[in-house]
Amino acid sequence: MHKNVSRIFLVLHVFLIALAIIHIFTLGSVFSETTACYVTWPLSNIFYAFVNYLYCWLFYFNISEISNPQSNNILRVSQRFLKIIFLLSGFPPAFKLLVDHYCRNWSMSWMTIYFQISHIIIETLILTIYFIWFQKKYNGFKLFYKEIIL
Repeated sequence: MHKNVSRIFLVLHVFLIALAIIHIFTLGSVFSETTACYVTWPLSNIFYAFVNYLYCWLFYFNISEISNPQSNNILRVSQRFLKIIFLLSGFPPAFKLLVDHYCRNWSMSWMTIYFQISHIIIETLILTIYFIWFQKKYNGFKLFYKEIIL
């Protein structure tokens, strides 16, 4: 991925991490809520911040590996991370169910859950398609390069 595009996405995901963490601190104290509620409600925001951290790591890894001429792991590592992130897209509904079960006053809207799931799935699919395209282009270049030398 181009360095400037990766930097833009890196900054965007740092911003999303900050928003998810700030959202945790917007809650006041409600004495009628259980201790389990005080654990499960922030957990969903921490999870979303963690997923965005994985995206940050992926973009930072791409920035550093692009400039390294001896690196051959960029495609393999990036595709593995995208598979892991894609598997994590199923967790937000589970967090909503936990919050709904343990909290009386606090809730998570389905719009938030849909946003988190769609963000994870759409960005992962776009990046997966990009890396598949890049791999085909890179492999084609290597084959072309070998044919000219031999």
